[in-house]
Amino acid sequence: MSDSSVYSSGLSDAFDYTNSFYHQEPFLDITDLSTSRYSQLQFVVSSDVFEHISRPVSAAFDNARRLLAPGGVFIVSVPYRLDGATVEHFPLLQEAEVLKRNDQFFLRNVDSDGKVTEFDKLEFHGGPGTTLVMRVFSLPDLMSSMQSAGFSDIRIHDEDEPHFGIINKRKDSLVLSAVNPA
Repeated sequence: MSDSSVYSSGLSDAFDYTNSFYHQEPFLDITDLSTSRYSQLQFVVSSDVFEHISRPVSAAFDNARRLLAPGGVFIVSVPYRLDGATVEHFPLLQEAEVLKRNDQFFLRNVDSDGKVTEFDKLEFHGGPGTTLVMRVFSLPDLMSSMQSAGFSDIRIHDEDEPHFGIINKRKDSLVLSAVNPA
């Protein structure tokens, strides 16, 4: 899902791999899947996507598992903290859009009662106005979300692999994998 070319070019060379996007072809909205896509894949790779998904993010975890055939593997990376609770930056969004005023981006939300709320000091990944950060996961909540979606064998990949240039100096925001049980 929206993998950087750093990942997608290598994956395309090694596997039958299709990189998908929310905003362009090939299109995939992980929160809204057609049942025809269920159980089709051996791997789903999501690097730095789930922190941008609108609530409820549980739908995205559920659908990531649904995409996988039995025994398929979900590989995910997201920024996360080691403890505490996930911080939802905008927990009450209903009808929201990112707008620009005086060269500054802001988020405008209209709730079910018609009340308008604006948020400034937004955090984006990929540059101003591009991809809004909706949350910062905590590791316990991230693992709980994966378990609630039905994944098993959830694993944090924290081992160093110096021969591949992988030295994990930090212990947060590491890659996780999980299996869709057979």
